[in-house]
Amino acid sequence: MGASDFYHYATGEDPSDAYDTATAEARAENGYRGGYSGDIQTTSGWTVRSRTPMTGREAMAFAESDFDNMEKWGPAFAVPVTRAKAKPLTRPQQLLAKVGKLPKRELKIDGWLFYGWGAS
Repeated sequence: MGASDFYHYATGEDPSDAYDTATAEARAENGYRGGYSGDIQTTSGWTVRSRTPMTGREAMAFAESDFDNMEKWGPAFAVPVTRAKAKPLTRPQQLLAKVGKLPKRELKIDGWLFYGWGAS
């Protein structure tokens, strides 16, 4: 079997609740398919990759640059997303966020972007 990349946004401040919502949405949209639907429901949980809230565009860019660190049967990766207006992260700030060393921006977390490889 192969693997498909996925991105799934779910609302909520708590990543555990957002992950549960995301997997339920994927199951409703794609069905179970014996564990090979190629979406978030085939992952084994989630791992937060950054605690710094990002805009949707920043979160997608972060996720796209992080795919080399993923495993097919591993957890989904997660980054917090905010709808608040914030100054865009500079390239050095994006790199610091990736290693967890960017000073925390005081922005409300509106949801989580989950991404990864789903078994298909």
